[in-house]
Amino acid sequence: GTPPPPPSTPDPTPDPTPDPTPDPTPDPTPDPVTSAPVAAPALSYMESMVVAGVNEAWTPVTTDETYVTPVVVCTPKYGSGLPPAVVRMREVGTNSFEIRLQNPGDGSAIGNRDVHCMVMEEGVWLLPDGVHYAEAKTYTSTTTGRKGSYPADVQVLENSGANYNVVLGQVMTFNDAGWSV
Repeated sequence: GTPPPPPSTPDPTPDPTPDPTPDPTPDPTPDPVTSAPVAAPALSYMESMVVAGVNEAWTPVTTDETYVTPVVVCTPKYGSGLPPAVVRMREVGTNSFEIRLQNPGDGSAIGNRDVHCMVMEEGVWLLPDGVHYAEAKTYTSTTTGRKGSYPADVQVLENSGANYNVVLGQVMTFNDAGWSV
């Protein structure tokens, strides 16, 4: 057989009396993000959100985190029969930005749409899985692409050894009323 466990020394400090206050009643309409079956860990350098009802008017967005140099990328929800739309952005600050939609095609009204946004602090970040990296950076472009002419602004990755599977881009100003993506 196995030897008996060594005798334990009693803890001289007894456990405190349990709090008789019951747990609060859960919210009958839980937030869909926090009630997901598997919750992702909070990341202080990155967050995502869905901004509902965005149209041609400027919509202010406030972030949960505060950033030194935020990099914001947004895309509208697309669907069958909807006119084309691009997200325009301005007033990017440490914890807020403004977005609106613009039709890059025939100019017909866009209506209200959900816009999905991701905000990340500029830099190179090791993701919680300990294997993958995310990199965010800003730069000032001196070119604007258009149909038939998409000049490249070549960028060098800070973490050149990483194998990135997705690259996203966003014009984060409204310096030109003409659309660009």
